[in-house]
Amino acid sequence: MTASDISSVLIIEDEPLIAQRLGRMCEEILPSGCPIAFAPETASALGWLNTHAADVIFLDLNLKGEDGFDLIRHLSSYAAQTIVVSANTDRAIEAFEFGVVDFIPKPFSMPRLSAAIERLFQASPPGRTALKYVSFRIAGKVRTYRVEDIISISADDKYSQITMVDGETLFHDKALGAFEQRLPDRFMRVHKSHIVNLDRISAFRSTPGSRYLIELEGGNSVPVSRLQAPVLRKIIV
Repeated sequence: MTASDISSVLIIEDEPLIAQRLGRMCEEILPSGCPIAFAPETASALGWLNTHAADVIFLDLNLKGEDGFDLIRHLSSYAAQTIVVSANTDRAIEAFEFGVVDFIPKPFSMPRLSAAIERLFQASPPGRTALKYVSFRIAGKVRTYRVEDIISISADDKYSQITMVDGETLFHDKALGAFEQRLPDRFMRVHKSHIVNLDRISAFRSTPGSRYLIELEGGNSVPVSRLQAPVLRKIIV
């Protein structure tokens, strides 16, 4: 993904002047004609997301007195990447644990905004705080799980299929690459279509034709690429 791939932006900000300024800066940084939508509070933001798809969301944490962290939890269930723009810097670590890409303190500048957007395209952004929680929209409600309880994440078209330690299989709007950027170091992409929790591996084995598999808790197995096989063998043996 590059800046030219960003096709839609949502700005969630209750102060009109700040929202407009942020929108103008985005217009200068992002591809010409990229649509930018605005929402002043949680209800309108979620209403917009129910009928539209955003690639990037800019979020203030204080929306007409609402706690933006309730919204961060909800936003983490969507495919969009979220960048927080807020004066509440004391809660930055907590925001990163829910997968936000960056936390821009107010007042913000064009260079700082550009740097945040650049982080969207970095495989492992410097100084990152690893993802600690992941949320899903299930039957009209948002459920949040600990990342350490994930066994594996597999690509399913542009979505991800996630297997949990209790055997439950859940589907997430985010693509595999978006998860790879934020996961803790104990997660490894062992194949172009699979990420596994190294702490949940039961066995590593080779199969006829110089192919490799890892067996996971719960009895599932996933293939391992030839490139990753020697690396993985050293880690788990």
